[in-house]
Order: sequence, then C-alpha cells, then structure tokens
Amino acid sequence: MPQFIDGISKAPSAAHLCRLVRDTAEGTAKAILKFQEAKPQISTHSALEYVTRYFDGVDYDFLMNQTHHVRNNIPMAKAAREILPLAQLYKSEFPMNWFKPSKKAIVPLSQKLLVPIQPMGVAGTPNGPMVIAGQSWKTISLGPFEFKLWASILKLGVLDNDPDLSDFHWLDMTSPASREDRELSIRSAESVGFFDDNELSEIISNIEAAMMIVANTPRKKREKKRPQNPNQGSFFD
Repeated sequence: MPQFIDGISKAPSAAHLCRLVRDTAEGTAKAILKFQEAKPQISTHSALEYVTRYFDGVDYDFLMNQTHHVRNNIPMAKAAREILPLAQLYKSEFPMNWFKPSKKAIVPLSQKLLVPIQPMGVAGTPNGPMVIAGQSWKTISLGPFEFKLWASILKLGVLDNDPDLSDFHWLDMTSPASREDRELSIRSAESVGFFDDNELSEIISNIEAAMMIVANTPRKKREKKRPQNPNQGSFFD
C-alpha cells in the first residue's frame, strides 16, 4: 500500500474512514487524531469470517463449536457467537442459491487516497447476484452520512466493476441503545443511495486536506502509545 505522505498510511477499513469524516477538514483531522489517541484495538472484525464460512456452506453447529475453542481472541469469539444466529436468521429470510466469498478490494478514491473494503461475498438470489456485507461492531452503527459514504465507496470499488451487481445488503448486527442483545437490520442501496461525483469529490478533498493537517501535526502530539495490531493497518500513524 503506497503511502500518501511520509508517516501516513491506509485506514483499517472503509467503514472506519467513514466514521471519521466531519463537515470540515479541520474537524476530520481532529477526529483522526482522537482516533489515534483512543488506542483502538480492532479485535472482533474476524468474527465476520465465521459468517462468511456459514454462508459458504460450512455447518452452523460446527462453526458455533469452533468459537468455544478460541483462546487467543476471546472478544472475537464472543462476537462470532452473537452474530452467527443473526446470519442464520438472514439466510432463512433471504435464501441463497450460491455464495462466493469476496477478496479485499483497494478503492482508489483519488491518486492520493486508497481505501480497503471487503464485503463478505456475493450471493445468488432470486433477483440476481447480491453483494453481502456487514460489520461486527456491537455498540456502533454507521450514521446516515457515514453509511452513504461507505455505500459510495462500495459502488466505486465493487459494484461498478461488475455489470451483474447493482445492489447490496449490509447486515447491521448491533445492539440497540439500552439493550444488551444484538439485533439484525438490513441496509441496502435502495434505502441509502449514493453520493454523486461532485459530492464525493468534495468529501475526498476534505479527507485529503485533513491528512495534510495530521501530517503537519508535531509527532510528539500523536506518537504511538500502543502495540501495532496486525489486523488494523497503520491509519494516520
């Protein structure tokens, strides 16, 4: 992954980047720096791999049993146990004729801004192929602007590259406020839409300007205070 500026690299994911964009470049830069200082540990993302394997035909009970034998990432295993029942519910409501896991796509939003995005896969449905995506966060869900930006990145990196793909289902498997259990809700292209070229260009300019601000922030104000998580990617560190 080529770096934009010395010391600045990729975001952990498109969803993380979308959560940090504000109305102004200064606001976006502050959000990025706050993200650094929060010492985020992305420890549950790989729980989606269990859902991907389930959609790909692996036995549900086998996968559930596997989560009880994970010792090196207990939060991830717990998240997998919580979201697998929701994946089973989704599959019962939206039957799949076939499922093909997706590889990570690197989306060039501009010459200077490359963003990774990885849906779980593509499913064959009665209405044609459908991109299936989601996230394992329990208490955080993308807001309307954030999700529309994520959908626009998906369109550029995935949907526009395959004429057979026009829609997606995002499995939001978070826990509603004041409730402990996760619930399944489905977001789609029809429900959110996409930013047009001019709107997306303004957002990209905002992010690039924020990256310049972060790059010019004295290193002592944003030095690493945590071990690098190999699953995370060095986002503006």
